[in-house]
Amino acid sequence: MSEYTKVPSQSLRLEWAYGYRGKQSRCNVKFTSSNEVVYFVAAIGIVYNVEKHSQRFYFEHNDDILCICLHPNGFLIATGEIGESPVISVWNCNTLQTRSLLQNGHKDGVIGLDFNQDGDRLVSAGMDKDYTINVWDWEKGKLLATASATTDKLIDIQYNPYSPGHFVTCGLRHIKFWSHCGNALTSKKGIFGPVGPVQTLISVAFMRDGNAFAGSLAGDVCVFEGHVLKRSTIFHIFSCEEGFAIAGKSPTIKMVDHDLEEIGSFDMLSVDNGRNGMIVKSVFWKNDTLLLGLQTNEIFLACLKPTVNVTTVTQGHPEGDVWALAVHPNKQIAITGSDSCSLIVWDIKERAIIKSYKTQSAIRSLGYNPNGELIAVGMVQGICSIIRSADLSLVSSIKSRKDVIHELKFSPDGKYLAVGSHDNFVDIYAVDQNFKKVGECVGNCSFITHLDWSVDGKFLQTNSGQREHRYYEMPSGTAFTSKSAISEVQWNTWTGVLGAEVAGIWDKYSEVSDVNSADVLFEDEVLVTGDDFGLVKLFNFPTPKKGAKYKRYIGHSSQVTNVRFTADRRHVMSTGEDDNAVLQWRYLGEDEEKGPGQPMGSDMEASDSDMSDVPQLDSDLERENEVSYSRSKKESSPERLQKSNSNSGKKRLRPPVTDLELFHVNGYRGYDCRNNAFYLTNGNIVFHVAAVGIVVHKSSGKQSFYTSHTDDILCLAIHPTKDLVATGQVGKNATVHVWNAESKSPVSILEGGHTRGVCAVDFSSDGRRLASVGLDDNHCIVIWDWKKGEQLANARGHKDKIFSIRWNPVEQSCLVSVGIKHIKFWSVTGGGLTSRRGTFGSVGKLVTMCCALYSNDGKVCYSGGDNGQLYVWKDLALTRTVKAHEGPCFSLFVFDKGFISGGKDGLIKIWNQELTEVVKEFELSGKSTELYFYDSRPAIRSVATAFGCILAGTRNGEVVEFDKFGELSIIVQGHSEGEVWGLSCSASKSLYVTVSDDRTLRLWSYAPQNKLIRSRKLKHAARCVSFSPNGDFAAVGFGKFARFKRYSGHSAHVGNIKWSHDDSHVISVGGADTSIMVWRCGADDANIACNDSDDEDSEGFDSDVDREKNIDFASKTYCVRSTEGVKPHLQIYEEKKVSSLQRFKPQSVQVASRDFVPDHKKPLDKITDLFLDCVLGYRGYDCRNNLHYVNDGEDIVYHAAALCIVNNISTGIQSFYTEHDDDVICLTINKNSKFKGVVASGQVGKHPAIFVWDVNSKETLSVLKGKHRSGVCFLDFSSSGRYLASLGLDDQHMISVWHWQQAYQVACVPCSLNRVFVVMFRPDSDSLLVSAGVKHLAFWSLAGSTLIKKSPRFPADKPSLRLITMLAIAFGPDNQSFTGAISGDVYVWKDAVYVRQIAKVHNGPVFTLFTTLKDGLMVSGGKDKNSKDGGAVKLWDQEMRRCKGYHLSNLPDKVVVKSVFRARGKILVGTSDADIVEIDERRASSSVIMSGHGAGEFWGLSAHPSKNLAVSASEDGSAIIWDFVTKRMENKIRLPWPARSACFNSDGDLFAVGSVRGEVIIYDSSTLRPFAKKRDRNKIIHVVRFSPDGRFLAVGSDDCAIDIYDVTKGASLPKITSCKGISSFAYIIDFSTDSRYIKIGTGNYIPYIYEVDSGNVITDQEVINSITWYTWTSVLGIEVLGIWGKDSASADVNCASVNTTSSPNCIVTGDDFGNVKLFNFPCSEKFATCKVYKGHSAHVTNVQFTRNDRYLLSAGGDDNW
Repeated sequence: MSEYTKVPSQSLRLEWAYGYRGKQSRCNVKFTSSNEVVYFVAAIGIVYNVEKHSQRFYFEHNDDILCICLHPNGFLIATGEIGESPVISVWNCNTLQTRSLLQNGHKDGVIGLDFNQDGDRLVSAGMDKDYTINVWDWEKGKLLATASATTDKLIDIQYNPYSPGHFVTCGLRHIKFWSHCGNALTSKKGIFGPVGPVQTLISVAFMRDGNAFAGSLAGDVCVFEGHVLKRSTIFHIFSCEEGFAIAGKSPTIKMVDHDLEEIGSFDMLSVDNGRNGMIVKSVFWKNDTLLLGLQTNEIFLACLKPTVNVTTVTQGHPEGDVWALAVHPNKQIAITGSDSCSLIVWDIKERAIIKSYKTQSAIRSLGYNPNGELIAVGMVQGICSIIRSADLSLVSSIKSRKDVIHELKFSPDGKYLAVGSHDNFVDIYAVDQNFKKVGECVGNCSFITHLDWSVDGKFLQTNSGQREHRYYEMPSGTAFTSKSAISEVQWNTWTGVLGAEVAGIWDKYSEVSDVNSADVLFEDEVLVTGDDFGLVKLFNFPTPKKGAKYKRYIGHSSQVTNVRFTADRRHVMSTGEDDNAVLQWRYLGEDEEKGPGQPMGSDMEASDSDMSDVPQLDSDLERENEVSYSRSKKESSPERLQKSNSNSGKKRLRPPVTDLELFHVNGYRGYDCRNNAFYLTNGNIVFHVAAVGIVVHKSSGKQSFYTSHTDDILCLAIHPTKDLVATGQVGKNATVHVWNAESKSPVSILEGGHTRGVCAVDFSSDGRRLASVGLDDNHCIVIWDWKKGEQLANARGHKDKIFSIRWNPVEQSCLVSVGIKHIKFWSVTGGGLTSRRGTFGSVGKLVTMCCALYSNDGKVCYSGGDNGQLYVWKDLALTRTVKAHEGPCFSLFVFDKGFISGGKDGLIKIWNQELTEVVKEFELSGKSTELYFYDSRPAIRSVATAFGCILAGTRNGEVVEFDKFGELSIIVQGHSEGEVWGLSCSASKSLYVTVSDDRTLRLWSYAPQNKLIRSRKLKHAARCVSFSPNGDFAAVGFGKFARFKRYSGHSAHVGNIKWSHDDSHVISVGGADTSIMVWRCGADDANIACNDSDDEDSEGFDSDVDREKNIDFASKTYCVRSTEGVKPHLQIYEEKKVSSLQRFKPQSVQVASRDFVPDHKKPLDKITDLFLDCVLGYRGYDCRNNLHYVNDGEDIVYHAAALCIVNNISTGIQSFYTEHDDDVICLTINKNSKFKGVVASGQVGKHPAIFVWDVNSKETLSVLKGKHRSGVCFLDFSSSGRYLASLGLDDQHMISVWHWQQAYQVACVPCSLNRVFVVMFRPDSDSLLVSAGVKHLAFWSLAGSTLIKKSPRFPADKPSLRLITMLAIAFGPDNQSFTGAISGDVYVWKDAVYVRQIAKVHNGPVFTLFTTLKDGLMVSGGKDKNSKDGGAVKLWDQEMRRCKGYHLSNLPDKVVVKSVFRARGKILVGTSDADIVEIDERRASSSVIMSGHGAGEFWGLSAHPSKNLAVSASEDGSAIIWDFVTKRMENKIRLPWPARSACFNSDGDLFAVGSVRGEVIIYDSSTLRPFAKKRDRNKIIHVVRFSPDGRFLAVGSDDCAIDIYDVTKGASLPKITSCKGISSFAYIIDFSTDSRYIKIGTGNYIPYIYEVDSGNVITDQEVINSITWYTWTSVLGIEVLGIWGKDSASADVNCASVNTTSSPNCIVTGDDFGNVKLFNFPCSEKFATCKVYKGHSAHVTNVQFTRNDRYLLSAGGDDNW
């Protein structure tokens, strides 16, 4: 090897880092538990020992560190970096070992971190536009929850140490209070209110009572109680046992106790180090010591007792690029300069600043004269200053250029100074002539970047920005071009980056500016460089060939602008542009001690570039490396297929009755795979080809198959127990399958870890984890908990292909990977992996590694190279090599007595344990007449041993076995690499022939044995073959309308298919998968799989099913009326007669007080708050199975609107779970006794949440958010209660399975494009589920992180059966399932196979089924007649052969039952009409627990004037009389039409109902018989209102009119008058106390006042002011302007009600956001403050105070209560 291509024997070690990131960072200096200081600069974490004045470094970051936090234990550190995909590292500051890497959680950067008080959680904030917040289980590397925080700048994030699970974020004009539950984060904005203005908050801390206080940009401390600002009285607030240290822009640090009372202060100006303008960005208070981080990138340590003593921890340049660097020619001194106009002189030995100097301009270059007395300073404005090094006083100043001085150097004799500028010139100045200009170098086309003098001072060489390398004579500056003369010049320095001598520092594809600086140490022939990638590199010098080897060192996070060897030749100094860091590296010669445990810089490895001494790849390896796994399949979307089928109008034929079964496969994938054939625990053999995993039973030779893969299998590994197999496949979203070798059933399917394909897998020695390698560009490595299907860690593997990955059998966190030109040793650290390359040293050279494994004790690693050598590794170092094979060593296997190797030479060698001797050798030969091989010695790609035998797989598709006597037998044979197309079967014998691109003709038999008879080599690749064409049968396809059966096995296109001569077998060949498969024809009684149907065959129609199927949960109608015009809060009110002062006085509006109606309670003096007392409603019309007994049957739980309701059956007392913010549409309980009282509920919404909560405490146990969209429509717990299945309302109706306690999604899969109604776990299983929906039924099994689907199968002998819409599911013994259908029948299934059908269980659809776990009895509910003999609810035995029906008392003759639940001899029933009924089985009696309105909007509501009653009317066509004290329905009237409005008269003996069709009916309250009817309009009646004297009825309609009728005239109900001239529909009416006037509210937000008798509009303000109103329900007018909030632009305030029993003092409103709000009355100021009450999920359509104002009634539009 040439000396110039070797890695240099010298090395560097980082010794000191000057600087600290005080700019753009805060709260970033910490005291550790060992009293060391930890901070960061550039990409380095620094641990500083105060007593020893020493630094230790953490190097695992690749870019600028932005934030840091300290674990409660005091020695674990978390740091976050900037970058496109930033990493968070958790590391031990004592050992500098990485504990965890947290990846894939943020973009752009991480700006904030904090541990919780227990230290098991870490919260992080990102730099993306939404400032994403993540909560991590950092030890597992698992992301627990994520949320978008704000679009405004986020500055600080802190956990509340006194409130577990809570943290606070603050920033630009905001503060948010967060809580973490399950996998969801919820926040509340801080409310500043009247206490103080909204401010930008930049730091937050917590008091012992859990309240937060934050420091503002204005210097205030804002104290929050909960999330509300209570007091308003900084850059950082630090909390400790003693109290808080508060730092700000001033140099004074205040110390306060926990009550925020000042107990001390420290002023930096009072000590020697202090100066004006010091801004403290970080403070840490421990005992009597303050640790201070300044914005000027300095850290100071202040000891306050017994006397104040301040020491410097580190100093650096303030913010500004650092480019200038020079070293003293004789002393251990260096100087640096930056764009901050600062010049610093460093003492290299003492590692401290000697002095600093402030210049008039930014500094870009520096240089010492030869004796070190003068310093030349080059600045950005073309100025060059000469200063004395002793005192930094100015000697001279030169300005002959206008632009930046990039480089300058004194001549070796000190007589001249060369100055290179951005103006493309180099100016030469005579030092002894007071720096007179004596020469000028011209001719460069770009700015000067570097220059160097010759030893004799006669020549100067320059580099320019255009990559020009020029030479000049000195001092004249004449260009010098003689190549022969140039070659003889000896250079005093070499800091340029151009020239033949330094060509090797450039990569093949480097840009001109990639390498910024260089410096040569001539005596050691070594060169150091700094580049744009933040790397310091060490090369041999000269290095004439591009892509030379080097050692590289990381530390800088931005481009390295300058590097220099120091005068003593023992150090290298480097500067970083934007990281402001000056790094001091110890230069270690070839024979110097590296130091125990000291890392060699940050990374010690050879160049990544293509190196001339690396041998060419072996032809097999080159071909393998270039294999493309892409597929050119035509994909047809379900929509496209559906469209093509629907256009024809033809009915599809049924599939054929005959079935096929995969019988035998000839082939093995060896040409691009390795280590993929093994013995199982029972002695059978497992391997793979195409998309099939194959198990060969040695005793019989028969094969069995795992066929769940969908594309080529590329790798295979066996579990340590040797009964489980892992296989990885090709694919856009490649999967890994773990399957049982005995049953061939999947145990776990791992998805989402890889793209393109999986090329290597391996189980850990304990069998709990699985490692896999992808085929993506970075060959990512993923570590799996394969049982859970969960990713534990991932990392980029290598840019070149990885061939193998193996676990260390002892160290469970260690692995090795090998591949093209690399070997890497990995450690699993939390959610990431860290790697180190193997060090070859002088023992060997870098080659491509083909395989690797560890010894049984895990202490030694062995790898096989492409040169046939075996490499022995100890830790990271290569210790020796052994020649094993001629050509690549493809496979290694370790066993108790030694090792087995297999190579391209066709030899299998058994080695002793020391790998020093070959014990036995086997050669694969085809000499025997019984064996036919493609090659006589095919390459060995896999070896294994067990039971005294050796198993080998070859590149040519053979799997062979050597027994203990050395006898060879063939297990399987197949074609080699290349596509297989040609196939033909003999017409009379059990033979077939194949040809392939591998240039062979092969003759096979399939009976009585499957084997290769003979083969022949061809001259060229062949594509077709045929026996004589006299066969009787052919495989035929019937076009796109033919039905078919599908059989999986081949992974690529099927090239050919043929029937055997006796039609008993079908032989198929795969194109690219090289396999030959023999299929045996099945029996005629085979079951036929039935997928989700898209047939247009009629299955019957049911209106309830159709409505539920087509309901749109995603759409929300907020503006429920077609309003138009200017909303009240945007209107301009003119002053008319009433002054502004009078207008806002309470007397400006007069509302009458009512007489108190005596009862046992006194009236309220003032209403100050509202409390939800009861909910009259239940959501049954579009939900099912959502009604359950809890607490041993004493309570029931159900839902309505956005509430979950727990109702005590005996007392009627309700309690509520209120965390949902939209309609709840599903609810279930956990039936496992370990989770008694656990409820799960799901809601609608764009990103809907699932809440798991305790039924008694109403405590939220978990919040789950995932891939569901639009809504979650069904939930079910598993048998153990640990898992929860959810069903989404998105287009694909996603099914998710959750581990709800740990809040992670176990699996998620699209279910069907048709509507799916139910998904349920089998009650005895945690892994088996069934889903049912519109022409859909599927049986699912949970395998790891994947749900595997089985379609239902009907018997072939029953062709009339087909899949119809299924609505309900129940379960029986022996794996039986029962599904209720739209036809009223129940289908019985065993596994996924149809068993029988129970006809007409109900006359209409079977909507619900329930299985009782204790006795196995089932309950069914459906659409049926509610007869005395029963019909809608039936109780069945276990087999559903006998039943008992139940009559539902007090319900209509026809009932639709949507939910049933059975416990303790009672059956709980929920109907679509919102009735909840309890059935006593023994007595066969029923009682109604709750009633409500069904489907349809609910608007009409009125309270009785003297009783505890109310009437409601809905579009479901009913009116209900309620007793709101007993919380029961008194009566229910079926109306002839949908209703929109209702109202009692003043006596309560009549009530009126208005319809959507323009008709009004008045009912007698006592008899519920119609009193009068009237229809003068054809559109909606929005409002009806009786006058206080009972004489008039005013009716407001959608016809823009108010009709007034005389009620005293009886049934004729004559019209008195009509109020006309209304510009929009009327929906509000209020009468005056004397019944003379009415106040009207309209759809265009204009109020009107009319005289009742005449119907004339009143405009006289004096008359208006004199009116006293009997009621006030109006939302319009200056008196209620304040009820319109800032959010009213997008939705309306629909209704209002003012209390009237005592002096009117409050008004309650309902709006389109579902809010009920309480205001003071009147409220004339805009945006009045209020109290908000949640519960309704949709628009609140009506609110009414009851008599005595004891209760408030509210109606929800779509939520029906």
